[in-house]
Amino acid sequence: RVLPAVEDPEYVPLRAGRAVDVPSHETHGLVLPGLRGPYYSELLSGFESTAAREGQSVVVVVCDASKDAEASVRKILGRVDGIVIANDTVSDAMVRQIVKTTPTVLVARDAIEGCDSVQVENFIRSAELTRHLLDHGRTRLVFVGDPDDSHDISERYRGFQHAFTGKRGVEAVAPIRVKYEETSGKSVAAQL
Repeated sequence: RVLPAVEDPEYVPLRAGRAVDVPSHETHGLVLPGLRGPYYSELLSGFESTAAREGQSVVVVVCDASKDAEASVRKILGRVDGIVIANDTVSDAMVRQIVKTTPTVLVARDAIEGCDSVQVENFIRSAELTRHLLDHGRTRLVFVGDPDDSHDISERYRGFQHAFTGKRGVEAVAPIRVKYEETSGKSVAAQL
Protein backbone atom coordinates (compact mmCIF):
# COMPACT_ATOMS: atom_id res chain seq x y z
CA ARG A 1 0.00 0.00 0.00
CA VAL A 2 2.89 2.40 0.71
CA LEU A 3 4.56 2.14 -2.71
CA PRO A 4 1.42 2.95 -4.77
CA ALA A 5 0.75 5.90 -2.44
CA VAL A 6 4.26 7.28 -3.02
CA GLU A 7 3.84 6.96 -6.79
CA ASP A 8 0.64 9.03 -6.67
CA PRO A 9 1.44 12.37 -8.46
CA GLU A 10 -0.19 14.32 -5.64
CA TYR A 11 1.93 12.70 -2.92
CA VAL A 12 3.95 15.22 -0.89
CA PRO A 13 6.53 13.82 1.56
CA LEU A 14 6.22 14.99 5.14
CA ARG A 15 9.55 16.65 5.98
CA ALA A 16 9.18 15.96 9.69
CA GLY A 17 9.06 12.23 8.94
CA ARG A 18 12.18 12.44 6.80
CA ALA A 19 14.21 13.82 9.71
CA VAL A 20 13.87 10.46 11.44
CA ASP A 21 15.13 8.55 8.42
CA VAL A 22 17.65 10.98 6.88
CA PRO A 23 20.30 12.42 9.21
CA SER A 24 20.77 15.57 7.12
CA HIS A 25 19.05 18.89 6.55
CA GLU A 26 19.79 19.19 2.82
CA THR A 27 20.80 22.76 3.60
CA HIS A 28 24.17 24.48 3.30
CA GLY A 29 25.42 27.63 4.97
CA LEU A 30 27.16 30.44 3.09
CA VAL A 31 28.84 33.19 5.12
CA LEU A 32 29.71 36.32 3.13
CA PRO A 33 31.18 39.70 4.13
CA GLY A 34 28.57 41.49 1.99
CA LEU A 35 26.78 41.41 -1.33
CA ARG A 36 28.23 44.55 -2.96
CA GLY A 37 29.89 44.27 -6.32
CA PRO A 38 29.79 41.44 -8.81
CA TYR A 39 31.99 38.91 -6.97
CA TYR A 40 29.77 38.01 -4.02
CA SER A 41 26.50 38.22 -5.92
CA GLU A 42 27.94 35.81 -8.53
CA LEU A 43 29.23 33.51 -5.78
CA LEU A 44 25.82 33.49 -4.10
CA SER A 45 23.99 32.96 -7.38
CA GLY A 46 26.20 30.01 -8.38
CA PHE A 47 26.02 28.47 -4.91
CA GLU A 48 22.23 28.72 -4.77
CA SER A 49 21.64 27.43 -8.29
CA THR A 50 23.88 24.41 -7.69
CA ALA A 51 22.12 23.62 -4.41
CA ALA A 52 18.69 23.98 -6.06
CA ARG A 53 19.73 21.62 -8.85
CA GLU A 54 20.51 19.04 -6.15
CA GLY A 55 17.19 19.67 -4.37
CA GLN A 56 18.91 21.43 -1.50
CA SER A 57 18.73 24.90 -0.02
CA VAL A 58 21.07 27.60 1.23
CA VAL A 59 21.08 29.68 4.39
CA VAL A 60 23.03 32.90 3.85
CA VAL A 61 24.65 34.96 6.59
CA VAL A 62 25.81 38.39 5.46
CA CYS A 63 28.28 39.80 7.94
CA ASP A 64 28.60 43.52 8.35
CA ALA A 65 29.57 45.89 11.13
CA SER A 66 26.00 46.04 12.43
CA LYS A 67 25.80 42.43 13.58
CA ASP A 68 27.77 39.89 15.57
CA ALA A 69 28.92 37.59 12.76
CA GLU A 70 29.95 34.75 15.03
CA ALA A 71 26.59 34.72 16.86
CA SER A 72 24.79 34.70 13.49
CA VAL A 73 26.89 31.76 12.29
CA ARG A 74 26.32 29.85 15.55
CA LYS A 75 22.54 30.18 15.03
CA ILE A 76 22.61 28.37 11.69
CA LEU A 77 25.10 25.59 12.52
CA GLY A 78 22.42 23.19 13.80
CA ARG A 79 20.42 23.63 10.58
CA VAL A 80 23.10 23.05 7.93
CA ASP A 81 24.98 20.02 6.62
CA GLY A 82 28.03 22.02 5.60
CA ILE A 83 29.21 25.61 5.55
CA VAL A 84 31.27 27.86 3.28
CA ILE A 85 32.99 30.76 5.01
CA ALA A 86 34.25 33.59 2.81
CA ASN A 87 36.99 36.03 3.76
CA ASP A 88 37.69 36.85 7.40
CA THR A 89 34.03 36.96 8.39
CA VAL A 90 34.62 34.83 11.49
CA SER A 91 37.75 34.20 13.54
CA ASP A 92 40.14 31.31 12.94
CA ALA A 93 39.31 30.05 16.44
CA MET A 94 35.63 29.80 15.52
CA VAL A 95 36.47 28.03 12.24
CA ARG A 96 38.49 25.46 14.22
CA GLN A 97 35.43 24.84 16.41
CA ILE A 98 33.04 24.59 13.45
CA VAL A 99 35.20 22.10 11.56
CA LYS A 100 34.93 19.64 14.47
CA THR A 101 31.22 19.09 13.76
CA THR A 102 30.45 20.54 10.33
CA PRO A 103 32.14 20.07 6.95
CA THR A 104 33.69 23.48 6.20
CA VAL A 105 35.13 25.13 3.10
CA LEU A 106 37.01 28.42 3.25
CA VAL A 107 36.96 30.92 0.37
CA ALA A 108 39.44 33.78 -0.09
CA ARG A 109 41.13 33.49 3.29
CA ASP A 110 44.19 31.79 4.73
CA ALA A 111 43.93 28.01 4.89
CA ILE A 112 43.19 26.33 8.22
CA GLU A 113 44.06 22.71 8.92
CA GLY A 114 41.06 20.41 8.56
CA CYS A 115 39.22 22.67 6.10
CA ASP A 116 39.16 22.60 2.37
CA SER A 117 39.87 26.01 0.91
CA VAL A 118 39.44 27.81 -2.39
CA GLN A 119 41.88 30.60 -3.15
CA VAL A 120 42.82 32.68 -6.14
CA GLU A 121 46.50 32.99 -7.01
CA ASN A 122 46.95 36.71 -6.31
CA PHE A 123 50.65 37.13 -5.47
CA ILE A 124 52.18 36.01 -8.78
CA ARG A 125 49.55 37.72 -10.95
CA SER A 126 49.90 41.02 -9.11
CA ALA A 127 53.70 40.87 -9.36
CA GLU A 128 53.47 40.13 -13.11
CA LEU A 129 51.07 43.01 -13.70
CA THR A 130 53.24 45.42 -11.72
CA ARG A 131 56.42 44.28 -13.56
CA HIS A 132 54.60 44.78 -16.86
CA LEU A 133 53.92 48.41 -15.93
CA LEU A 134 57.49 48.92 -14.73
CA ASP A 135 58.89 47.36 -17.92
CA HIS A 136 56.85 49.86 -19.93
CA GLY A 137 58.57 52.79 -18.28
CA ARG A 138 56.20 53.58 -15.45
CA THR A 139 58.18 54.90 -12.49
CA ARG A 140 55.62 55.84 -9.84
CA LEU A 141 52.93 53.33 -9.03
CA VAL A 142 50.34 53.29 -6.27
CA PHE A 143 48.40 50.35 -4.88
CA VAL A 144 44.73 51.03 -4.16
CA GLY A 145 43.12 48.83 -1.51
CA ASP A 146 43.58 47.96 2.14
CA PRO A 147 45.95 45.00 2.57
CA ASP A 148 44.55 44.50 6.09
CA ASP A 149 41.01 44.14 4.71
CA SER A 150 41.24 40.66 3.15
CA HIS A 151 43.50 37.76 2.28
CA ASP A 152 43.20 38.44 -1.46
CA ILE A 153 44.11 42.12 -1.17
CA SER A 154 47.07 41.41 1.12
CA GLU A 155 48.42 38.86 -1.38
CA ARG A 156 47.99 41.34 -4.26
CA TYR A 157 49.84 44.00 -2.28
CA ARG A 158 52.63 41.56 -1.45
CA GLY A 159 52.99 40.80 -5.19
CA PHE A 160 52.95 44.53 -5.98
CA GLN A 161 55.78 45.16 -3.51
CA HIS A 162 57.76 42.14 -4.72
CA ALA A 163 57.80 43.49 -8.29
CA PHE A 164 59.91 46.46 -7.12
CA THR A 165 62.71 44.19 -5.88
CA GLY A 166 65.93 45.14 -7.66
CA LYS A 167 64.32 48.00 -9.62
CA ARG A 168 66.14 51.33 -9.41
CA GLY A 169 64.62 54.70 -10.06
CA VAL A 170 61.07 53.60 -9.41
CA GLU A 171 58.90 54.32 -6.42
CA ALA A 172 56.18 52.30 -4.74
CA VAL A 173 53.94 54.76 -2.96
CA ALA A 174 52.27 53.65 0.27
CA PRO A 175 48.89 52.04 -0.49
CA ILE A 176 45.77 54.15 -0.59
CA ARG A 177 43.71 52.24 1.98
CA VAL A 178 40.09 52.12 0.87
CA LYS A 179 37.30 49.56 0.98
CA TYR A 180 37.19 47.21 -2.00
CA GLU A 181 34.10 48.75 -3.59
CA GLU A 182 33.35 50.37 -6.94
CA THR A 183 32.68 53.74 -5.32
CA SER A 184 36.14 53.68 -3.73
CA GLY A 185 37.75 53.26 -7.13
CA LYS A 186 35.87 56.23 -8.52
CA SER A 187 36.79 58.49 -5.62
CA VAL A 188 40.49 57.52 -5.73
CA ALA A 189 40.62 58.07 -9.50
CA ALA A 190 39.14 61.54 -9.00
CA GLN A 191 41.73 62.32 -6.28
CA LEU A 192 44.68 61.18 -8.38
